[in-house]
Amino acid sequence: MRPPARDPQTVVVTGAATGIGRATAVAFARLGCWVLIADRNAARAEETLALVRAAGGDGRVRALDVTDLADLRAAVDEVVAERGRIDVLVNNAGRPMAIRIEDIDEAQFDAVLDVNLKATFFACKYVIEHMLVAGGGAIVNTASDMGLVAGLPNQPAYVASKGAVVLLTKALAVDYAEQDIRVNCVCPCLTDTPMIDDFLATQFPDDAERAKVKAELHAIQPIARMNTPAEVASAIVFLGTPASSGTTGVALPVDGGFVAR
Repeated sequence: MRPPARDPQTVVVTGAATGIGRATAVAFARLGCWVLIADRNAARAEETLALVRAAGGDGRVRALDVTDLADLRAAVDEVVAERGRIDVLVNNAGRPMAIRIEDIDEAQFDAVLDVNLKATFFACKYVIEHMLVAGGGAIVNTASDMGLVAGLPNQPAYVASKGAVVLLTKALAVDYAEQDIRVNCVCPCLTDTPMIDDFLATQFPDDAERAKVKAELHAIQPIARMNTPAEVASAIVFLGTPASSGTTGVALPVDGGFVAR
């Protein structure tokens, strides 16, 4: 049985400078948690830290490119040295890419897989090493509906990476259930984040065309809008806290009914 965690709990969130990661950091802060805000954009991460403190939590920023595995391990070890343990890891850093397979090259493929899969894999490894010593913990990976159904076109590398995250989650859940380490993932569909806006800006330079495409994206989900980052964050917090103590190995869609349809 896992010993009671000392209060406040320690949470690590990657990709926490904006969007789902920022909303997740703030949601954990509302529970009084201490949050490591890990992101390669340190300036935006500082903005997240201010929101975390305003919400009643605390923490610090760690500039981090999750594809630098040596620095990823160092970031994990630093938190454990500072806080004694990591109670919750949220692997949220991600990279989109919409390129058909005949057009993608090896470097582009690696760029997607390195962030979405490889970094998630090794962050889990480094944190699980410490959770085994501490007596348990919770990991929540941000996968995607595209890891459950290939519902949007021209995204083979992204779909492959997120499908792998779903099955990695299940494999780790089975491997570490007896050690009281729960591993789950959320599977958002379209979420109205700065990443979506940045991606659309690269694909559709014309403002009117970009606005039209974004309106079409809102209409894809049965609820007739994209999810908000806060809606996805609430699912992550549920999976990362004792409210879901009997739940492990789950891929939870937060998708406005997209997979159901």
